[in-house]
This record gives sequence, C-alpha cells and structure tokens, in this order.
Amino acid sequence: MDQLRQQVGENFYDSHVYPSLLIILQAIQQYPNSLALSYNGGKDSTVVFELVKILNPENLSLIYFEDNDTWDELRDFTMQNLQATRWPYRILPQPYKAGMQIAVNEGVQAVLMGTRSSDPSKPSQHFEPSSQGWPEFMRVYPIMSWSYSDIWYFIKSTSSNYCQLYNLGYTSLGPKSKTLPNPELINRPAWELIDFESERYGRNDVNLTQN
Repeated sequence: MDQLRQQVGENFYDSHVYPSLLIILQAIQQYPNSLALSYNGGKDSTVVFELVKILNPENLSLIYFEDNDTWDELRDFTMQNLQATRWPYRILPQPYKAGMQIAVNEGVQAVLMGTRSSDPSKPSQHFEPSSQGWPEFMRVYPIMSWSYSDIWYFIKSTSSNYCQLYNLGYTSLGPKSKTLPNPELINRPAWELIDFESERYGRNDVNLTQN
C-alpha cells in the first residue's frame, strides 16, 4: 500500500482517488484473469480508465460497445485511446445487453464501470451483481461516490485527455440524436457548470451506457 501511496501522490492520497484505486485493486485481485473495463470515452469512463492506468494491471481487457447513434468525436477519441493502450480490447455490438452476453461467454466475470450514484441506475455499493435477466457478471463501480466536480477536478488536475465535445457545453453524452448541449452553459466548457444537479440537462434518453 505504501507503493500505491507513492504512485498516487500526497495530493490525491487524502481524497476520493485512493479509495477508488483500492476498489479497482480489489477487483484485479478477485478477478485476475476475467476483469474487463467498459470504456466508451465519456468523462466518467475516462476517469476510471486513467485510474486503471495508475495500477497498470497485467491482465485486463477493454470493451467498447459500438453504437450507430454515437458522436464521431466521441468514437474517434475512444478508438484513439483503445489503439494506444497496452491491453487488448474488443468492439462489441449494441444493444448493450447482447454485447455483455458475448463478453461473458468469452470469460469476462467482472466489469469496471464509470457509473456514479447520481446516475439514473443509482448503484448503492461498489460491487453489484448484474440484474436479473442479464448475463451473470459483477459490476464494479470504483467512482460511485464521486461528484460531478470531482470528475472534472481529476481530469483537469491530471491533464488527462477527454472528448472535446465537453468544451462545447455538453455535460453528459448520450445518443447523438437525443443529446444537446447543456442549456445552462451555452458553449462554455463542461467543468464550468455550477448547478451539478443539472448535469444531465440536454439529454432526452434512457440509455445508461454512456456518461
């Protein structure tokens, strides 16, 4: 743990970052050869991706769920990161449930996700089994307790890359046909949002796989 503390640095050790890394580390240890990261390029997914890079596990796979109704900018950003990573990745078709069945059939037992407690699905614990009627796997939510401001503080303070749509007033990226810039920003960047309760303003969908 002392080595992990050195990796994180004192600025983040006393924050929510260190507990999130411990959750990821626990998942790595519990599922050493069957852990995947669901990565779609959204801000929350990007944070989990960056946290995983700190730990740099040997055995990890990345999953990207292809969607015809996604943004070109978001797809390009996601593919650029996938192609640059050292870990193998798999592009799986939508719908999400069908894609997860493929992943589970191929040996995935647990999936790191960027879902937070403020999202519509409202996870209540860091490790949650998949819902009834879904393929059986463990959902792992390392940043479940993070706030909107926590997300952007981490991204900006670590100079992490992010999808440029967030510079144009988008605060939550869902399907392209059902997502508009947040009306509270008007072309200002996402991290300038003051009312965090309005994070999902501009979205008119029930798709929970993007963030």
